[in-house]
Amino acid sequence: LSEDIEPIVRRAVARNPNAPKNILEKLSKDKDDGVLIGVAENKNTPLEVLERLSASESEEVRRAVAKNENCAPTTLDKLSTDRSVLVRRAVAGNKNASGNTLSRLSMDGDLIVKLEVAGNTSTPWAVLINLSNEKEASIRAAVAGNTATLNATLDKLAMDGDPSVRLAVARNRITRTETLEKFANEQDPIVKLAVAQNINTPPSVLAVLAGDSDPAVRLAVVYNRNTPIKVLQMLSNDKNRMISELAKERLLLRNAVR
Repeated sequence: LSEDIEPIVRRAVARNPNAPKNILEKLSKDKDDGVLIGVAENKNTPLEVLERLSASESEEVRRAVAKNENCAPTTLDKLSTDRSVLVRRAVAGNKNASGNTLSRLSMDGDLIVKLEVAGNTSTPWAVLINLSNEKEASIRAAVAGNTATLNATLDKLAMDGDPSVRLAVARNRITRTETLEKFANEQDPIVKLAVAQNINTPPSVLAVLAGDSDPAVRLAVVYNRNTPIKVLQMLSNDKNRMISELAKERLLLRNAVR
């Protein structure tokens, strides 16, 4: 099939995750760009083949190489200076990219390249600290949502003036209890909902959110495993019938496992 006259067949072989390395190496010399893209995307493709394809005249082939999770850091470093912004964006989002490569890309003039770096868990913490000071809120939000971001940086971003940044902190699964306590007096409804849903939110903050005017926030408090029994008892008398009934169910479940 790798020698089939129809390009569509050879493309399918090139994209097959079970394709042998020798077949992929052979297909890497195909004249059809669609076949070459398939080879460049395939995780079984040998590193030396990806290195060769990284010099392709086709932007899409180089982009496919840059997106390949098994691509060598040295190849990604070379592609990080590619003339195509699409290729650089792909490198910036690749977790195999080295710290030096990501550091360089953090200074790229393209916003999306910076966003990819800010959200990449392989990005060095020092680079994330620098990006957390960017004027563009979307970049700070990407840092706030990154599980590689330092606690101290998340603490700072929890007080950010832009709600999208605070929302990212509230949704981050590594955000500490101490940081979530800063949201006790949060005013933005979407951020409050995210805090109420976070399994790391402390009981003291959940108790405050249990009195929120937004039923969606109170409902999230009911479902949060950290919500104290006393708070569930209060919510069992909520004016919203669905919330009160669910609070009663949660109380029964809590009592059953005690």
